[in-house]
Amino acid sequence: MLSISDVYVLITYCSIVESSFIMLSVGAVLYFRYKYPKKERPIKVSLWIPIVFCLICAFLIVVPCYVAPYEVVMGILITITGIPFYYVGVVWENKPQWLMKTIVAGTHICQKLFMSSIEEKED
Repeated sequence: MLSISDVYVLITYCSIVESSFIMLSVGAVLYFRYKYPKKERPIKVSLWIPIVFCLICAFLIVVPCYVAPYEVVMGILITITGIPFYYVGVVWENKPQWLMKTIVAGTHICQKLFMSSIEEKED
């Protein structure tokens, strides 16, 4: 059974990584607004909204680094462990057939387990 302190540690692991990636995504909006000001945009957002959002995300990154540095480092290490899987699954183009079958089978299992694929209806 998880205790309250264990839950707090798990939340810290996740929140630092999530806040970092969200801040990078919203920061990209600010960068593109600066780099390409005349570009047509599908959604128009006032500039103060992404700025405030980035400031809040920066706060959510800085405070845990000060309060719980060990948990922050562990969350970053957990995230970094995904890099080899990214290279094997996405970057490596000439994978052996057995690895491709394993990846496809794992994908189908996860889709069925988490009900994340839409069933095609036959007419």
